[in-house]
Amino acid sequence: MGQESSAPMPDIQSTYRYSTLPPISSSTPKRFRLLTILPKSASSEGYLQCKLQDHDLDTAPPYEALSYVWGNAKPVGCIFIDDESKSISFNLGLALVRLRHDDKERIVWIDALCINQDDIVERSQQVQLMVDIYTRCTRVVVWMGMGHTDDRVIPAAFKLMHRTAEYISKEVGKPIEKVCSADITSLPTEVPTSPIRATRDLPEPRSHLWAPAAFFFHMPWFRRMWIAQEVAFAPAIMYVGKLEIDWDVVAMAASWWYLKGYAGSFDMAMDLRNPLTIWMGPEIRGLSLDRFLDKFGHFEATDPRDKVYALLGFLGDEGNGDNVAIEGQIEGEVEGKVDVEKHRIIPDYSKEVWEVYSDAVHHIIHTESEGNLTQLFAMIRDVPTEPDPIFPSWIPRWDLGHCITGQSLNIFEPQYEWLASGDKRPEIRASPNPKILCLKGVQVTRIQEVFPLHEAEDEDPDVQAMLLQSLWSRAQELLTPYPGPESLEEAFVKAITGIRKRDVSSTATQYTPSELLDVIDDVCSPEDSPFLIDGIRWFTSFFITEDGKMGVGCKRMQKDDAVCLLYGGRLPVVLRSVDGQWRFLEQCVVPGIMYGEALMGLGEARLEEEWFELR
Repeated sequence: MGQESSAPMPDIQSTYRYSTLPPISSSTPKRFRLLTILPKSASSEGYLQCKLQDHDLDTAPPYEALSYVWGNAKPVGCIFIDDESKSISFNLGLALVRLRHDDKERIVWIDALCINQDDIVERSQQVQLMVDIYTRCTRVVVWMGMGHTDDRVIPAAFKLMHRTAEYISKEVGKPIEKVCSADITSLPTEVPTSPIRATRDLPEPRSHLWAPAAFFFHMPWFRRMWIAQEVAFAPAIMYVGKLEIDWDVVAMAASWWYLKGYAGSFDMAMDLRNPLTIWMGPEIRGLSLDRFLDKFGHFEATDPRDKVYALLGFLGDEGNGDNVAIEGQIEGEVEGKVDVEKHRIIPDYSKEVWEVYSDAVHHIIHTESEGNLTQLFAMIRDVPTEPDPIFPSWIPRWDLGHCITGQSLNIFEPQYEWLASGDKRPEIRASPNPKILCLKGVQVTRIQEVFPLHEAEDEDPDVQAMLLQSLWSRAQELLTPYPGPESLEEAFVKAITGIRKRDVSSTATQYTPSELLDVIDDVCSPEDSPFLIDGIRWFTSFFITEDGKMGVGCKRMQKDDAVCLLYGGRLPVVLRSVDGQWRFLEQCVVPGIMYGEALMGLGEARLEEEWFELR
């Protein structure tokens, strides 16, 4: 690196060779490396000079840890480590120049340099130490980059954040450094007309004066998967060019703006969610992996395996218990019960992405998290028309970033406490094929007819009414007389609204489109209005089963698909039989079996337990 330059020097051939770190074990000290950046006065020939030394984690000297965006990892510059050349990326070069002191050494931990990234075994082992490394550092230094070409933008953003932090401190009655996310989430909500807003020197929500803050929170660092762990367990400061600001000020301002409705635009509001989510990390440590994947699943990772590995530091021991019965049926082994293993996830970068995600699925199923099977299946979104040749259907595509349970049928589950499989725990049978997940359950019925609900995206009441009328007419044709214990009208309203309201009473047998719309609107509680947009938005299909049930579910279902209950799941699932195995499609809502009613028929000829091999 040049002494005065803000960009890396031209790359030369790397000659640095890493020493070998001992394997991590419970009986030996945990070894890792620390980089010493020599002062500018020690540079020679314009290159940045460093030393790299091994240390025991328990006896290491005080050090800082760097958090930054790798960006384009292609080497474009060079530094010297122990007098040997080492190629580095452009953004890392900028960070090192910013970190270097003029007249004293600086000890830092930097993943790209302190871990031999070309050694998969070492990389896998050192990732296991990440939470310890960041917890034990004196401070985390976040390198955001050089900032904006207009040197007025970042100072303006920092000024807004500092001013906001002062308002927060006053409102919660704590010094800025003592404020936590729980203090902010407990504050009363506001609307644009709230009188207190007139007392604050902050721009109106839609003012262009929010543009500097919008630029800052849209910077790539806020979308990195690893940052959740990197700034969660130690004090942190953020560098933007030559400027700096405390991470806590940034996080509390972003959280307050988001929760108080100060975001200048929808895009800015979405960007503010990330620092709020990150800031809550330490307070929610110990939740199950499925909950963390739900919260952080939209963050980005260069290596898709890090979608899982970057969250392991948040898991407590309580997340590694078991609540599942395992039945062994592996070739050459006597069938029967086998010991339950704790499915801890050990980072291993030699595994394929689907294998890592499979490990995560098995971990989730074996944890004590209530409803974990439902949470897991809720993260399976956008099922392709044809089976994926690599990813089994039961593995969520966390690498694609759209596995968010708030966009699934699970959105209603906490409100109604659905227990379709009753008090049954998950039961899993070992399979010699790692792409098979074998779960016990029952097949309740099959789908007879499917009706798409894509038209429901139209908010025109007349269009909604005509759609409902066509579905109601078809239900009358197929289900008169209705075989259920309630009236056809009651069952239809429950199905089409996803059981948004349990108590439905109606005596009419014929409706005009407008009357039908009014009836369904009447049985939905006020907070559910408009019922169709809130309810059917996530339901892309309405269906009728062979035994006269009605339900709503996914867009990929078709005639003859099976409606099943997999033990441990709160919602029914739709499965498709393919060559003697089953393909998972999505969860569904079927009034009449949402509270364990179907299991009352166990042992009868029409309903028997079976093992479902999901592929």
